[in-house]
Amino acid sequence: MINFINKLKRYINKTYFRTPGLEFFKKHSDIKVRSKYLKFWLKKVKNKRSFKRYFLNDKNLSDKSQIRFTQNDNYKITNEMLNSLAINGVIVIENALPQKEFTLIKDYFEDLKNGKYLKKWNKKPDNPLFFSQADEVRGLIDIENFLFLKEYSDNFSKEVYGKLVKPTVEFHYLNIKNQTENATRGATYLHTDRFLPHFKIFYTPNEITNDSAPFQYSLGSHKLNSDYLNFFQNAKIFDETDKFSKPLLKKLETITTKENTLYVAFTNGLHKRTCFKEKNKDRSMVFLQYVEKYNKLNYLL
Repeated sequence: MINFINKLKRYINKTYFRTPGLEFFKKHSDIKVRSKYLKFWLKKVKNKRSFKRYFLNDKNLSDKSQIRFTQNDNYKITNEMLNSLAINGVIVIENALPQKEFTLIKDYFEDLKNGKYLKKWNKKPDNPLFFSQADEVRGLIDIENFLFLKEYSDNFSKEVYGKLVKPTVEFHYLNIKNQTENATRGATYLHTDRFLPHFKIFYTPNEITNDSAPFQYSLGSHKLNSDYLNFFQNAKIFDETDKFSKPLLKKLETITTKENTLYVAFTNGLHKRTCFKEKNKDRSMVFLQYVEKYNKLNYLL
């Protein structure tokens, strides 16, 4: 009975209360209708104190603004990190986890790679079939298995959303064996996940080079300013190929990483996974996402 109730809750959250995305804009091309819709939701955003710091401040990009940080032994986030996140929309934290948790996460990815699936996955890992030219295995797991990763999640969710929000945690192992990769809409073109303030945490135990599909972000594109609103009012294709995206593409940052690196990104800003550039490359990435637990009701109330 409890399992049924939990499944019903997840279905209702995904179907009726899911954070508004791009569906409305794809369905309605009238600029006045889109504008009215944006104004309604922007008013809700302005009522959230935590959103003002990160999405509504008027601080501009600066060449001196640091986005990369090296973690110390206390593994805490700092005000410098949060200030950079507010300005740029993305930060990178190297040496993010202590050795024990770093090794544990590597072991989970090894389980995905070898296909034995002996770890404590919530259900049997699968291939989401999103990419036609790359093989992918996805495993879902609870955040409580990773104490330091959970602390990052708790602290960032309280900062951004003003409350503790439990994430959906997905392990993705991605590899390309026989060919280089062509771009895919919604993934390897610069795109926005949704128009409302939104963030994700990414963690990789392994080095990611320019050839192994690093993350790329358009710095400052998360700000809810006139360029941002103009994009959603007028765009036909909500990615970098649309002419209305150009004012949001001021400075691109490609996030190559050392091993044991975590980064946080406001994914209402323009971002992508770049394409694999060589054969026989792979990428291991943990995704922490909040769209199910911080949903439409949280923006409205």
